Amino acid sequence: MLQSDGPIFQEIHLSGIRTAIFFHPDCTVGTGITPVQLSLADFTAGRESHPALKICSLFALIIARRGPLVKRLFFCYTVENATGRGAAMICAFTGHRPEHLPWGRDEDDPRCRALKILLRRTVQQVYDRGFRTFLCGMARGCDQYFAEAVLACRAAGAAPEAILTAMVPCPSQKDGWPAEEQARYDALLAACSAVEVLEPVYTPGCMLRRNRAMVQRASLLISVFDGTPGGTASTLRFAAKQGIEIRPLWM
Repeated sequence: MLQSDGPIFQEIHLSGIRTAIFFHPDCTVGTGITPVQLSLADFTAGRESHPALKICSLFALIIARRGPLVKRLFFCYTVENATGRGAAMICAFTGHRPEHLPWGRDEDDPRCRALKILLRRTVQQVYDRGFRTFLCGMARGCDQYFAEAVLACRAAGAAPEAILTAMVPCPSQKDGWPAEEQARYDALLAACSAVEVLEPVYTPGCMLRRNRAMVQRASLLISVFDGTPGGTASTLRFAAKQGIEIRPLWM
């Protein structure tokens, strides 16, 4: 690691990919954070699509390299929330399964269609605020509506850099689902930017632990909740205790 009175630059190696991490105490976007010695001006120029976050405590610029070629460029902001805990600009989601939705599995119901439109619009708004990573628990129902909204925004070019991460509680998550729902699940996993399997086998409470893991990473939680007891209610209570922003969409 190289240290000075200004930025800190560190290079690490992960699975054959050289990853350079640049930390800067300022959160200004664009040339304001690009040290000349790193020759990154060409990469950041023109990326000032939204205002700098003045409450940021740390800025991390991550460049994934394979050989001399820069493969991917990420801007990650850490912000101070109400609890004083740093949290990345990551959006998580919680919502009901079909059995808790008034339309059940009938996704042609006008209420379901309206919710899907609202989800897509909300993902776009959140993306425009600077969120790039979206965490999804991949359960049936609203989780999958959310995943499909992120993918739709990305495919349409409205959120071209959106990273959809599947937070899978255990490998057997889809076991026992109808065949068509398993096929939908597999297709969504294949389209995700990343898949994280949190526990090797199913155990009581693994779904709740998955939900809490998402909340602990996020600074924003989008929810679809009808007020009834259950996993969504528990996740919202945990998020409120963590002090992260909650954005309810419906019910």
